[in-house]
Amino acid sequence: MFKITVPVDGKINQDSVERLLPHGYQADPCGFAGRFEILTSDGFEVGHASIMAEGIQISAEEGYDSGNAFWKAFSLVHPDLNPFTMLYGVVYQSGDGKFQLDEEPERLPQTAEEEAQHYTGTKAAFVEFRRGSWSEDSLTVLKYRPVLKSGGLGPDEGEKTLPLGNIENKDTM
Repeated sequence: MFKITVPVDGKINQDSVERLLPHGYQADPCGFAGRFEILTSDGFEVGHASIMAEGIQISAEEGYDSGNAFWKAFSLVHPDLNPFTMLYGVVYQSGDGKFQLDEEPERLPQTAEEEAQHYTGTKAAFVEFRRGSWSEDSLTVLKYRPVLKSGGLGPDEGEKTLPLGNIENKDTM
């Protein structure tokens, strides 16, 4: 499930949520204060929107045709918030076993790979992920390449969901 949090200034209400939605979608209160169902114009539910302290969090399952269509339409209206955008970065593991993304994620893999080489001797890894695959407590990465003691990158360990601790850059994702 992709989740995107959109910062919003001022009072947030149903109209604020609907202004964020692409044409053909509407927000309908679902009985919980500050939570809305995102519906197609014919009433089919595709996701949810929640009013949060940081703004409006929009979530929809990209694995279903209806959710995928919503995210594609959303990405056309808000290209800077496109949940399919590939991002690259360095994560390191803290003593409690949780991970932290170090610095703002990059749009170019080469930049993040060069940064990763500075983490020799640590429990760090170069990661590739979609902007929408981050949540408050986890980050699902498509590629996970440990930083070797030599400064190089180890083999890709594949897709993983990493438990997150104190994430410094959550507002950039």
